[in-house]
Amino acid sequence: MENNDILLGYVLLKDATFDFNKFLKELKKTWKLKFDPKGLSSSNTALAANVDGMTVSIALAGFPIPEGAAEEDAKANFRWDDAVNVAKSHKAHLVVGLVRNNANPVIAADLFVKLCCACLEQPSALAMNKLGTVMHPGFYKDMAKAYIKDGSFPVTNMVYVGIYSNDNGKTFCGYTFGLEAFDKRNFEILDSQNSPGDVEEMLMNLSSYVIEGDVSFKGGETVGITEDQRLKVTLSKGVAVDGTTIKVSF
Repeated sequence: MENNDILLGYVLLKDATFDFNKFLKELKKTWKLKFDPKGLSSSNTALAANVDGMTVSIALAGFPIPEGAAEEDAKANFRWDDAVNVAKSHKAHLVVGLVRNNANPVIAADLFVKLCCACLEQPSALAMNKLGTVMHPGFYKDMAKAYIKDGSFPVTNMVYVGIYSNDNGKTFCGYTFGLEAFDKRNFEILDSQNSPGDVEEMLMNLSSYVIEGDVSFKGGETVGITEDQRLKVTLSKGVAVDGTTIKVSF
């Protein structure tokens, strides 16, 4: 499980090149972020900075992510047919890190997503490896811009939703991965008669709700996205996710 004080992500590269000056310009141009030179240190392969009490770092690793981990993660992306082939083709990667240092986790995640988006603007960027999956750079950037422009939390960039069926498509199950970074339990919906899209949307809405509202469940409550919706909440051992998960009857 990811330490909830540390955010980590990996940008897959087609070659071991990274223009740190371009990265800094992109942060300033698109996201209106500028590092204080007094808190910035950099070299040909790494950059570190202090931002509002948080420590951020970008490091270039001139080799693929070891043991085929990126390719294995890419198999989880049901949205991108070419994810595995793209992951196999990467020759280097960036390690994007952020240490919260007691900063608000929502503010930290917002900054982390912006750092990753700026890295993905590099010509050598192939994909974003985060949340146990591999995401298309265009998808990752588009989702971030859509949420942040709307003043919302970029939940799609920070929480992965998996969907599967146990009975050949008669019912569907879903789970989240990533809420542990916010000191929250992950959600599961089991054997729902709703469509896969509806299950995914519900899990994303629930994730936004607990992150932005700093909500925690003990079990026995009800929750709903609309005023008249009352979905039963229970806590038990995870089916598709390690640890105890929040089961929502949907």
